Amino acid sequence: MEDLLEDGRSVPGGPSLYAALTVRALGAHPVLVTNLAAGYDRSHLAGIEVLLAGEAQPPRYENRVDACGRRTQRLLGEGGALASARLLETLGRRFDKQPPGAVLACPAFHEIAGMAPSTATARPANDRFPTFGAPVLAACLQGVLRRRLADGRVAAIGDARAAVAGFVRPGALLVFSEEDATNPGALAATLADAGAVAALTRGERGVAVYTRDGVREWTAFPATPLEPTGAGDCFAAALTVRYAETRDLAQAVRWGLAAGAIAVESRGLAAVPTRAALVARLAEAA
Repeated sequence: MEDLLEDGRSVPGGPSLYAALTVRALGAHPVLVTNLAAGYDRSHLAGIEVLLAGEAQPPRYENRVDACGRRTQRLLGEGGALASARLLETLGRRFDKQPPGAVLACPAFHEIAGMAPSTATARPANDRFPTFGAPVLAACLQGVLRRRLADGRVAAIGDARAAVAGFVRPGALLVFSEEDATNPGALAATLADAGAVAALTRGERGVAVYTRDGVREWTAFPATPLEPTGAGDCFAAALTVRYAETRDLAQAVRWGLAAGAIAVESRGLAAVPTRAALVARLAEAA
């Protein structure tokens, strides 16, 4: 839940934080399941219900952005696993009577290995993340598609299909970027063949969405890029929220694209789009 900038400053960050803040900004109620290091400043978590998995250090990255907006990442710490018997019991009590409208898994590295079957009574094994009957399942796959090189630099994992297998469910929204895999199109097609919806984001070239019905491409919204950190997470969160609201995939993709366009125009948590800003961006593009 922290990133290290090239000037040495630590700032709040991480895919789960960007996603939770986007969910909150769009008017939904986020429940954030995470590790937090002891002494973590929770001031920016206002309005977010936090369920702690523990006080282990989450994965931590160093982000360097060049003059053209290209980002280089180093993984400074892999962090600890999220799943534990105590956490699963806590989640079971929290969602026993009212399952969440959606579950969006956003591992920064390998904190979780997948999502459990979508049944309210399921008590999954410790290496799976519970879904407890959520009608919409989604995941940002960038973290599990990463491996750490000897010098800390981030590279695409070798066996992408095995890495994401635990997240593949019929109808699940699975988001990753073309930079996250060595053969992203083939991976997206494999996910679609298994019944998932694979949203392959391509930066300023928009997104290609793979389903069993084929591939549909959407153009990116106009934007003046400043920094890409968090844009994919904002895309995934807006996509998930709008799909949970409407069950309209095309509309949800446009919401995700609008959120991503807003996100790249700011630095840090200022990139998180409000609902009003997102609706305005959609109207501009209409």
